[in-house]
Amino acid sequence: MSSLDNTARTRGGLPPNQATTITRHLLWRALLVMFLSVTLSDMTLDYFREGTVHYDSLLTGIASLLIALPLLFIEVVLPAVKLVAAEAESGAQKRLEAILESVSDGVVVSSLEGTILFANRAMHQLLGRPLDSMKGRRTGDLSPSSYREARAADIAAFLAGEPGTLLNQGPKEGTALRASGEEFAVEITWNSLPALNPSEKPQFVAILREITARKRREAALRESEALFRTLADMAPAFIWMADAQGQLNYLNKGWLDFRGHTLEQELNFGWAEGLHPDDYQRCLDTYDQTVKTRTPYEMEYRMRRHDGEYRWLLDRGVPLWDAERNLAGFIGLCVDVTVRKQAEDSLRASERRFRELLEGLPVAVRIVQDDKLVFANLADAHLHGYSRPEQELGLDPSGQVAPEEVERLADLHRRRVAGEPVPRRCEVRRRRRDGSELLTEIEAERTFFDGRPASLVVIRDLTDRKRVEVYEKLLPVCCVCGKIRNDDGGAQGEGAWQRLDQYLSRHSDAEFSHTFCPDCFHEYKQRNLPGR
Repeated sequence: MSSLDNTARTRGGLPPNQATTITRHLLWRALLVMFLSVTLSDMTLDYFREGTVHYDSLLTGIASLLIALPLLFIEVVLPAVKLVAAEAESGAQKRLEAILESVSDGVVVSSLEGTILFANRAMHQLLGRPLDSMKGRRTGDLSPSSYREARAADIAAFLAGEPGTLLNQGPKEGTALRASGEEFAVEITWNSLPALNPSEKPQFVAILREITARKRREAALRESEALFRTLADMAPAFIWMADAQGQLNYLNKGWLDFRGHTLEQELNFGWAEGLHPDDYQRCLDTYDQTVKTRTPYEMEYRMRRHDGEYRWLLDRGVPLWDAERNLAGFIGLCVDVTVRKQAEDSLRASERRFRELLEGLPVAVRIVQDDKLVFANLADAHLHGYSRPEQELGLDPSGQVAPEEVERLADLHRRRVAGEPVPRRCEVRRRRRDGSELLTEIEAERTFFDGRPASLVVIRDLTDRKRVEVYEKLLPVCCVCGKIRNDDGGAQGEGAWQRLDQYLSRHSDAEFSHTFCPDCFHEYKQRNLPGR
């Protein structure tokens, strides 16, 4: 691990050049101290022995310096420099190893020949090997055969100055080998280390990160996408997906079969080519607004089928959000509702004809819903004193009946709407707009109006019928002979004619009307209407 150590040494807390500078300063100071010590001590001894100072003491000091300088350099400077450099190297190496040991990814440094120079704790755990059991071993012995072949090819390309497939190419997916023999998915980053001097052999560092869980998630995602596409293609509806900018990127088989186009033809906004001209701008504006506001939408439009026929589609779309609530795109579903639209058109036509029929009936007809009058024909309006049916709409029907009838009719209406059995017909005194009352017969049936329960009511004016019924109850008395027709025991109008006093002796409460008996009428006809 010399190259790694040298790199650490150059980046340690005390580089060699700094140690040399400090030692050099200390050396010159020591020489200065030695020079002064030798010179001053020699001059002092001369002064005390001879009473004078000899300047040849300076020569002695200089000679001492010249003799001591190489000795000090060899015995003091070089050991000091080596000691400082060794301490710096040891400290830098320990710091670097501590950093690499704290990394969660596996790190291994190897020589040119493939010998492992260093492997951190994470690498041992990743490969399931005991600590410190990998140093000195060959990388090929601990790797799958495919990696050994790739490493040999990349090393050869590296020495030839050519690019490899894995070395210095950034993270790549591959496999590693555990001590148990199990191969597992990893992400490998393999780089060469820079040499500090030309004579040093290149070394390499590899960083391994296990991606087994990620590969499982990716496989599950692919399976989920495949399942989604299978279900989408089997669905009896048209399914589409778009990116966050609203550009279509998926259409299921149902849509493509409907349009008779390929996926490439329909992607982005190719699908819009099939929109009906009357729906084109409205449809695009609705979709653009959804993309801008990131809100769901629902719309109906006509789309041209592969045979050229325009079909009505009901399209619902919603935004898609990822786990961080960021917009991931849009998804929607289209259903062919042409049959429903045709049925609605037929229903509207039928309702229109039904309205026209009711409006033309001579009998009063109305529809009551939620205690409000929602439909009335012209006969109903005239019956209640209005000139037009629109004047009645929205009124509370209870205001058009006599006060004593309100509670009974309200109860019948509630029970009828609830589906309970109630009488179809009943007599009711109704009140006109001017406050006058009339006797009517109403016939009501449970029905639906605008998709909700209601009551269809037919109203007949009983005024004329009651008048006829009263008249029919009167017994005829001949105004000529005074005889009365006795209908007791026979059909009405076929009884025998008898004297009035005889009949009254048995029917004192009878009511009469004047007419002719058959005999008197025959005589009257012969006398006054001859030949008839």
